[in-house]
Amino acid sequence: MKRHSLNLRGSRTAVMGLLAALPLALLWPALRHTVEARMLLHMLLEFPALFVAGWAMQRMLLRV
Repeated sequence: MKRHSLNLRGSRTAVMGLLAALPLALLWPALRHTVEARMLLHMLLEFPALFVAGWAMQRMLLRV
């Protein structure tokens, strides 16, 4: 049973890493321009993505 919990913890770390790296998608100029040109996309996609990335990075750094 310990093996299963180790696999779950590893997958959690992978998910946290993906969430923390999510804002890196905004480095793609076409995507960034599209998102920032429309306030609805900016507020419903970019802002929550940055919030979630900060939360995930904090969890990864503190290893909670």
